[in-house]
Amino acid sequence: PRPSPTRGEGVIAKQLLSVFPLPLWEGARGRGLNAYVAAVSNRRNSALFIPALKDGAFRAILVTRLVPLAASMNIPSHLLPSDWLFFADVVGAVVLWQAIRYAPWRQLRAAGLQQLFSGSVVALLLLWSLGAGLKPGLGFHFLGVTVFTLMFGWSMGVLGVGLATLGLALKGGGLEAVALNALLFGALPVSVSYLVYQWVDRHLPHHIFIYIYLCAFLGAMLAAGCAVLAMVGLLVANNVYSFDEMVQSYLPFLPLFLFPEGVLNGMLITVFIGIRPHWLKTFDDESYFNR
Repeated sequence: PRPSPTRGEGVIAKQLLSVFPLPLWEGARGRGLNAYVAAVSNRRNSALFIPALKDGAFRAILVTRLVPLAASMNIPSHLLPSDWLFFADVVGAVVLWQAIRYAPWRQLRAAGLQQLFSGSVVALLLLWSLGAGLKPGLGFHFLGVTVFTLMFGWSMGVLGVGLATLGLALKGGGLEAVALNALLFGALPVSVSYLVYQWVDRHLPHHIFIYIYLCAFLGAMLAAGCAVLAMVGLLVANNVYSFDEMVQSYLPFLPLFLFPEGVLNGMLITVFIGIRPHWLKTFDDESYFNR
């Protein structure tokens, strides 16, 4: 039988809640560590052991870590002031309206790519569910946004990544920062990827290796790097983490994240060119292969 909560256990619970911000379990706040552990134990996610902070309180605590909020590249809403979240909601609404306005709906229906778009959103959501994190808001996971952009263009890329961000937020139980995360890890890398493609398409020869290495490989690295640096700048500007802490504990892992991101996007684009070139809106068989 579990002992009744004590004052020391309540302190431990508050410290755990500060490390693992879980909005779904706010009801456990103030009711002691037992209620928190009971609520956490019902979640089906990866687990880790946290030693007891006070001798005799607990030998070890099995706590489930919420991947979308703590271990992936998503900023929990409690880390930023409400003004930033409201500003992100306004900007996100404008970007969403522009994406809906200029989206090629007729072409999507005429080409029968609705299933491809839906399946790509689901694949993106699954890819984002796999991540590794250090602290709340500081994590790494494959973005795959560049492939999505090269497949569907800017408008559908923003909409698809926005849907994936919304699905991840619903899974994690927090919708307050969905617009902010959609802008940082959706609209921003999509825009960077599309700008890289436009520059290459206008100023460089239409060569298949230029398309793969610049638009897919380097474009993915640049897009992911911009997203991470924007996230770091936002957290540092709001004094969530110090710049020295970022430099020492987070940014050194950035090259280990960017290169695999480029390789993944480059490999997928190479496979699509060989097997399903019509899936790539930004790739033209006649323009590239005839040359």
